[in-house]
Amino acid sequence: MPQRTLLGVMFCVLVPATFAQIRPAGIRVRENVIRALREKRVDPAYPQAALKASVHGLVELQVKISQTGEVQNVQLVSGDPVLASSAIEAVKQWHYKPYLLNGAAMTVFTKVTLNYERSSGEGVVLDDPFRTAPAN
Repeated sequence: MPQRTLLGVMFCVLVPATFAQIRPAGIRVRENVIRALREKRVDPAYPQAALKASVHGLVELQVKISQTGEVQNVQLVSGDPVLASSAIEAVKQWHYKPYLLNGAAMTVFTKVTLNYERSSGEGVVLDDPFRTAPAN
């Protein structure tokens, strides 16, 4: 960074950066917004061990989606470990339309919440945490 002195005091001169130099590595996008851009969803398998043990609940994942819509990274934020591995394995296979910001495709960081529910002795996995499985 260029430096100048004035009366014995050193100052840093800030040079304006171009947009390319300050473009963020990615942006955060709300879960319900990015869900609308999903092109491919692989259903998570409800683990048999979880069904037998009556394990159910929410699994929350932090997901990084590339500029081309590929899922690049999935990390567990919260949820039962018995359910988490099937959630992670499925979400890694999902694909999205590119998220555009001012016409430029962006890397996206978002949350995916999967709701593992038991319904009539079977397991159902929903990707809208506020929706419930239909009663049979």
